Amino acid sequence: MKALLLLVAALLPFTASADFRPGRVRTAGKAELQIISATGVFAGVAQANLSAQVTDGERDFTGYSLTLDGKALSFRARGINRRGQCGITQEAFLNEITTGDAQVNLTVKDFTGATCEIVVNHIWQVTVTSVSIQDGSVSTLVLGGNPEYFMMTL
Repeated sequence: MKALLLLVAALLPFTASADFRPGRVRTAGKAELQIISATGVFAGVAQANLSAQVTDGERDFTGYSLTLDGKALSFRARGINRRGQCGITQEAFLNEITTGDAQVNLTVKDFTGATCEIVVNHIWQVTVTSVSIQDGSVSTLVLGGNPEYFMMTL
């Protein structure tokens, strides 16, 4: 019994950080989003979900996965503006052109850590913009939702 306790005590520091692997990407939060407004190609969207990814060793979200009616789009974080409306605005962009005919951009406003009293119906406010390569028409989808964050060791 004493040997078992010594073994557990010796391995404890390793197990505390065993979940950390530099460079690994994992889901940090998810939200089922409510459709606030939709125009153009997004007019028929019925269901939207957003997942935020974090890379081990990074402080902020590093990417997002947006699912619209079962079709997933992956975005990588481009930059963070912490001076927004009492919260954090994190912008992301799509690395490649969607379906070969449009450029899609994603903007996420995260009011989780709001530093002042602000009335928001949704903690995550998401705007998706699609610009057609052929005719330049712009479609916009505005979404909102409250995320469920996952416990992680960073």
